[in-house]
Amino acid sequence: MSKISFLSQAQTELEEALESLVTPKLNTVYAPLFASARYSLLAPAKRLRPLLLIATASTFTVPLSETILSACAIEFIHTYSLIHDDLPCIDNDDMRRGKPTLHKAYPEWQALITGDYLLTYAFEILSSLPFHSVQQKLSLIQLFAKRSGANGLIGGQVIDLLIEKKNISWPILQQMHHGKTAALISAALEAGGILGKASDQDMQFLYNCGQKIGLGFQIIDDLLDIEEENKTTAVTLLGKIQAKQLAERLLKEALEQLDKLSRPAPLIQELLHKMIHRSI
Repeated sequence: MSKISFLSQAQTELEEALESLVTPKLNTVYAPLFASARYSLLAPAKRLRPLLLIATASTFTVPLSETILSACAIEFIHTYSLIHDDLPCIDNDDMRRGKPTLHKAYPEWQALITGDYLLTYAFEILSSLPFHSVQQKLSLIQLFAKRSGANGLIGGQVIDLLIEKKNISWPILQQMHHGKTAALISAALEAGGILGKASDQDMQFLYNCGQKIGLGFQIIDDLLDIEEENKTTAVTLLGKIQAKQLAERLLKEALEQLDKLSRPAPLIQELLHKMIHRSI
């Protein structure tokens, strides 16, 4: 099977699994919770993080059927972060993935609780994976908690709010992006390594790769996005040309980390190129 065919099949199976995990429960008094979860989770999306997890696990010969639930868990965490990021008390965004953000489609309190639900559900899924050892499940839970916490996703979000309307340096912005964006991308690669029982050395290469490509991915987002009011970005600090050059250099460095792995990783390479080579 070609790389493109495998990734296409993986995305199809991933969508089916996400759908089945948040089926409507109309006979419960809290049925609106599942409606709002489906609204955000099942919106058309790139599914980048779960596909990176699947591609990495496949690199270490783990069957697709044994990676889907872990991939769903990381997409739950990512979706929770987007829901909370959009809230009026944070970024106050009106649109997400081509339609009104969750707090615009539903009451704000429901959007907040829906994010909480998806985050909590992710760890429920990880704790009950059917194909993996207790140690693997524990390692995944620890990984996702760490990469989502104060030294990762949440910490990056805090920096984002603290620097609003302020002039900041590139190192501070880079630190924010390593937390807010790269941490969960690294987690996707590392989780695939855990499922595949990768060596400690391979795990380090996967983490390094995620940090580099995560920063590059965010820089491309900055180049693609319409200028955001009160936001310092790679473009405002570096300029368009230097930002694009930096993203390309980060892709090269991420690929160099993959080349150090104990086995070839063509599926991951394919996804990394797609993350950077988007239309600008």
